[in-house]
Amino acid sequence: MASVLRRVLAGWLVWSMIGCAAASVWAQEATADPAAAAQPAAADGAAKKPPADSPLVVEPKTPEEIFEAVVLMVDLVRPDVAKLYLQKFMETDPPDDLLLALREKYGPGVFLKLSNIKDLQPLSIELLNRNNAAFARFAQDPARLDALLKDLVSGTGAQKTAAQFQMQTAGVHVVPALISALGNPLYAESQNALVEMLALIRDGAVPPLEAALTAPNPRVRLAAIQALGLIRNPGAIPHLLRFAGQTAPSEEKASASKAIATILGSPSIAATQSSGVASRLIQQARDYFNSKVEYIADTDKLVSTWVWSDQLGTVQERRVPPAQAALHDGLFFAKAALDVAPEQLDVQTSYLTMLLAQEAAISGIGKPIKAGPGTVHDLASSLGPDAVSRSLDEALEWRQTPAALAALQILSKIGTVQQVRNVSGRQSALQRALNYPNRRIQFAAVQTIVALDPTTRYPGTDRVIAVLGKGLTQAEATQHRGLVLDSVIERGQTLTGFLRTLGYEPSLVRTGRDGFKVAATEQEVDLVLIDANIQRWALSETIANFKADPRTKDVPIVIYGSSLSERSGRVQTQQYRNVFFIQEPSAAEDLKEQISGFMERQVEAPLTPEERSSKAVISSELLSFLTSGQRRAVYNLTPIEPQLVTAVENTQLAPWLLPVLGALPTLQAQSRIASLVGDDGFPMDVRTIAAKELTRHVRQHGLLIATEQVQALHQVWDQSSNGPLHAELSSLMGLLKPNSTLIGERLRGAAVNQPPTPEPAKP
Repeated sequence: MASVLRRVLAGWLVWSMIGCAAASVWAQEATADPAAAAQPAAADGAAKKPPADSPLVVEPKTPEEIFEAVVLMVDLVRPDVAKLYLQKFMETDPPDDLLLALREKYGPGVFLKLSNIKDLQPLSIELLNRNNAAFARFAQDPARLDALLKDLVSGTGAQKTAAQFQMQTAGVHVVPALISALGNPLYAESQNALVEMLALIRDGAVPPLEAALTAPNPRVRLAAIQALGLIRNPGAIPHLLRFAGQTAPSEEKASASKAIATILGSPSIAATQSSGVASRLIQQARDYFNSKVEYIADTDKLVSTWVWSDQLGTVQERRVPPAQAALHDGLFFAKAALDVAPEQLDVQTSYLTMLLAQEAAISGIGKPIKAGPGTVHDLASSLGPDAVSRSLDEALEWRQTPAALAALQILSKIGTVQQVRNVSGRQSALQRALNYPNRRIQFAAVQTIVALDPTTRYPGTDRVIAVLGKGLTQAEATQHRGLVLDSVIERGQTLTGFLRTLGYEPSLVRTGRDGFKVAATEQEVDLVLIDANIQRWALSETIANFKADPRTKDVPIVIYGSSLSERSGRVQTQQYRNVFFIQEPSAAEDLKEQISGFMERQVEAPLTPEERSSKAVISSELLSFLTSGQRRAVYNLTPIEPQLVTAVENTQLAPWLLPVLGALPTLQAQSRIASLVGDDGFPMDVRTIAAKELTRHVRQHGLLIATEQVQALHQVWDQSSNGPLHAELSSLMGLLKPNSTLIGERLRGAAVNQPPTPEPAKP
């Protein structure tokens, strides 16, 4: 027998007797006669020798022998040699039938074992994936499955035993076919055999069976309950409580209670499980939704989740990120709680919150959820403002940004002005959203409040204007915003250069106080870098102010410094959330390497370029709305005058912002509007709007601009050939109260148009 095992044992015996001498001899032979080493193998098929450091006497030839060598080298704790043989095995591009034969011979565990050996990665992981894929194709072959099912339910004793063995070996891969058969009328008389087969697969069948509990066919649900009871996996109990906790008697309720008793081994203990079922299920749902249940992702960073597919008529496995799996499982238990206690308020709220989160995840970050028949949007809208407000409150408490954004979108249409104000001395959900440390939520809350249109001041009136003012600064920002706080200019400039290399649009300030002011009032900042020795304010005071203000509370902060300043930096990281310390970076790549993990853990993703542009436009429109009619008396725009003066330069925003700027009774506002009137770089329609707003501003607040600017406006009026612009400026010229001399000159220069000659009367 030309077995690799024999070769290894023989080689190992020699190895044990003479140690490294064999390797030395092989090496000497290779050195002494390199030409001989290059000669082809003997015609009689003499076996080649293995590498010098291998304990094998004869080199394995076939792929099967090479794989056996891999396994044995691992057993002999020779991963270096195992890696060589594994590479050689993979180079043979093993077909499915070979992989399946090796799986049957060694068991599926050997591939998992190899994949976990770091020295053999990534080839061992590739081998595991290929083996699993080959087995899945084999186990899920429809013709093969049909034959196995027929043998299982109507075959001879030997055929049934063989079918059971093959299905049990295939494990989870055949479970969807078995569950499909449960709902197939052709197998209506074979339910017990199918349930017993599912039970033989044991724990591997549990996740698909739990998904089958949501099947529309009651026969499938009942069989899944029975199979879970026979498997006796305690993890299935929460899923079974969905049926055991129902108030009305039913076959499913009785079967689920029996299954729980079987799992626990005691009917009396199982009876205690039926109390407080709804509260337990909704808590289970919240634990999943809030990521309190740990998922172990595979190397692709995905986990398996099972869902019912109406199209397939059975369950289906999906590979999704852990967060998506958590939402899916949370929704399952929330729906289960709702089935048990549909009138329980906290159950209703949590289920709605999770529905909104799922819908928001489908729509995508920064995008509204879809409306229309059958949508969650329309369902939530029909529940009324109080129900949606409770859901918003819960989403904020759980830090579930997508759900909060969806709730705010709906409240903007069905909410009431009362929800803008405090309730019984406590902030309303809408007030909490306005002050929540998340830019997207703050902005959505502003949009909702403006849509509700309060006619008097309310708590947070100034916050609304501040949020909209910061939104204006996003118009030209296509990159992430960075802010460096460093009292040493040279070092600060170096750090801003690093940020620019990493794709940020950075700014540099020299004091902690100025840095806080910029982040709180002027810019939407995605990352703040602070020197550990920052001055005016010191580091501790700077961080404290950032974390105390809702506008900056959740901004990621990275403190950089030397080893000497590390201690003070670490104190801040322990005291506050979203604060990180790094050694002062020497290059952009060094900075990237040190902060990459920290930035990946951020709850709030940076705004996309599309969001930034949209935010500036929406802010302009909302500010224009707030300065119209009676609303002008409610809102104070003075604090955002610098942002308005800058943003009005944007030709897209100017038509909206000129009336807003005109609402400010200041010289700066009047001067900026006047400068736009005479600016040839702006479209004529924008200049015309500016002339109209300037006339209105002078009429309300008097002439504030300097004489030079007035003279420039006169010149524009004299030279303009554009009708609308000239007409608006003519109104302004008259508003400036020309003296009698000027009036006379204008009258004398006027062209007199003769009236048209009337047509002669017809005879």
